[in-house]
Amino acid sequence: MIDPAQRARQLELAGNYAEAAQEYLRLADQNYSPTKQGYQLSAAEALVKANKVEQAKVELARIDFDKGVSLQIPRELIYARIDLAEGRAGDAARRLNGIINANMLPVPWRIKYYELQAQVLEAKGNLLEAVRERVNLDNLLNAESLPTAVNHQAIWSALTSLPTDSLKQTGQGNDNLSGWLSLAALAKTAKARTLNQSLESWKMRFPNHPAMQDIISELLSTAGKTLSQTKEIALLLPLSGKFGGQAEAVSDGFLAAWYADKDKASKPSDTPNVMVYDVDTSNIVKKYQELVQTGVDFIVGPLDKDALAKLIQSQPLFSIPTLSLNYVELSARLDNLYQFGLAPEDEATEIATRAWADGRRVAAAFIPEGEWGRRILRSFQTTWERLGGRLGKTQTYGKDVTTPIKQLVQNLGDADMVFLLAFPEQARKARPYMKYNAATNLPIYSTSHVYDNGTPEPGDRDIDDVIFIDMPWILAPDAEGARLREKLQQHWPEAMKKFRRLYALGIDAYQLLPELQRLTGRPTEKWQGQTGMLSLDNTGMVHRQLRWARFVNGVPQLLNENVPMPLANETDKTQ
Repeated sequence: MIDPAQRARQLELAGNYAEAAQEYLRLADQNYSPTKQGYQLSAAEALVKANKVEQAKVELARIDFDKGVSLQIPRELIYARIDLAEGRAGDAARRLNGIINANMLPVPWRIKYYELQAQVLEAKGNLLEAVRERVNLDNLLNAESLPTAVNHQAIWSALTSLPTDSLKQTGQGNDNLSGWLSLAALAKTAKARTLNQSLESWKMRFPNHPAMQDIISELLSTAGKTLSQTKEIALLLPLSGKFGGQAEAVSDGFLAAWYADKDKASKPSDTPNVMVYDVDTSNIVKKYQELVQTGVDFIVGPLDKDALAKLIQSQPLFSIPTLSLNYVELSARLDNLYQFGLAPEDEATEIATRAWADGRRVAAAFIPEGEWGRRILRSFQTTWERLGGRLGKTQTYGKDVTTPIKQLVQNLGDADMVFLLAFPEQARKARPYMKYNAATNLPIYSTSHVYDNGTPEPGDRDIDDVIFIDMPWILAPDAEGARLREKLQQHWPEAMKKFRRLYALGIDAYQLLPELQRLTGRPTEKWQGQTGMLSLDNTGMVHRQLRWARFVNGVPQLLNENVPMPLANETDKTQ
């Protein structure tokens, strides 16, 4: 027969927190002081973990702490957990900092202390420091226990949200932390065909690393189908329609990545054949069905949203893996269909998360008239309010920017930030007025549209201090991205000025193909692309995590980006 206390502990370890709390409460009723108070505290802690915070507060109020023994520190740890659950990371930090000589605490208390410290750092966006805490915590946990696996997943989730550059710069040693950082950088940047080889090199460098227990096997099991196994790719684009210029940019980016892959391949057969087809709403269904019959291995496209919608309506199922280059709303997940594009909704969601981590709580918004502006604002508002923020004054503008910006400034209320959705011309009119006429110089967060050309221009001094988000390809390309950008600039200088982000979309569309299987079913897994850090939600939509910058003397300057992002499946691009 299982001891009741052991059963309660097993339920808690298994994540059945509500049941565990009831077991602890039964044990409290069956025991006398001071044992009773210990079980009451355990019940309250389990209730917080079960997201039953109010019930946990009720149980805490019932505890007679005067009859307990050494309950002050456990009580503080539980209240810190409550602070975190209610979004008060600062209060939780102050409670934890008030615990003296934490390194001398009994191991069970020390484990909870370090775990809470890590959660505080995660809530504040200090992901690298949170990983350090969890690596230290790992040394206290039993290597075969469930908490170790949970801690490893928390470490991995934080690492996959860090920029690749940060991982590479700080993962140069041979200690466990360096091993984690190096492994995360490898997982984000290694190509599918070389992943196994890269992991073997990593294991030789870190032969006894804790990640061997679980993360390595996960990476190996999700290593996807490589492009050397893919023989034929069909790229479907509206080359002769009104989107012809955009389609050409995507095609050129796709083929530039293909040629680069071909140059690195050990033999020609390692690189698939790519055929480009001109499609629009009139022939998309026929062309797709023809390609299915000819037996291509992968279809990329269409780019046009209407063509994609028509294709989806015509296909009860997708027999060939298909990566579309736009998004449409789906009533249910379609197997073999992945949706990828440059959705501004991702940017709006990320701005809300960053602003919240920066301590902002009330947002004003300045957006263009029409459905496009409303749609992007909805994405911002959904995430902002889920985090606990409040949306105050929203002001729309049309051709006239001056009058609406005056109205916004006069009605800011208690706003402590502004969400700006504008292209450079409008932003250069709005920002100076806000800077010199607002009662306080509020921080302004904007999408990549504020840097539409992707290169500094003289007028950008008028938007100094605006914080904005953009893809790595624009702000800080990696070595491969810089090489590809230089080649594309040489061949198509004028088109690169106009469609530079679409070239990056084409590059990622090619390079993402062998990564899709590894990302499928794992929304916290990320892969570093030119358009951003890419992840795949459970509906098959690809999401992008971008880079942050601030205009200083008219030139974008990169900002610290260690901010936790929402899971991919928390955003709807199609609402």
